[in-house]
Parts: sequence; structure tokens; C-alpha cells
Amino acid sequence: MGPFRIVERVGPVAYRLELPDIMHAFHKVFHVSMLKKCLHRGDEVVAKIPSDLQPNLTVEARPLRVLERRVKELRRKKIPMMRVLWDCDGVQEETWEPEARMEVQFWKWFQKQAAA
Repeated sequence: MGPFRIVERVGPVAYRLELPDIMHAFHKVFHVSMLKKCLHRGDEVVAKIPSDLQPNLTVEARPLRVLERRVKELRRKKIPMMRVLWDCDGVQEETWEPEARMEVQFWKWFQKQAAA
């Protein structure tokens, strides 16, 4: 996201940024550890603010579908795993996730998948 213009330095490790109106709910002062130097390459700038941007500046990824299932065998136990296709504001990626965690974290989605 960004780049955003630094309006002022608010202390030894904090800066006030000029944020777009769509981000009016966000605090405008950021710790220096949250900022990155902008080398202004157009392909690295997110053109729009994600619609589901959380207050902690993260975007919630949504599972789209299960691509594959397998059982990961350890010495003393077996863990059911699923390869999930995720959507994060138009960007898709695949990851392997424990089935038990998916059932807990995305239970509504999991119920829809079981019914289909």
C-alpha cells in the first residue's frame, strides 16, 4: 500500500502520514518499524486500498476451494492436510493447511464445502 507522504516527525521513532480519505478510520501516526523506504517502482505500489482492510493494516484471505487432501504421517500421529486455494483481494495462492485448523477458523466455509 502506499506510498504515503510523511507530514511530520512526531518523536524519535514515529511519523504522521498523509492518508487518503478512504482510510479515515486509521490512526495517522506510525512507528518507524511499520514504514518502508519507497524506491518508487510502479509495480510495487498497490493501486487501490483493499476493501476489507483491517484496523491492523492486514487483509483477510478467504479460502476458495480445496485442491487436494493428504495425510501427513509423523512418528506417532497422522495429520489430515488440505491444499487450499486462497483469495486475498484478487491475488490467489495455494498453501497446505491442517484440516482441523481450517474447520475451526473457517467453519462456515467448511460447512458449505461439506454440503456441496
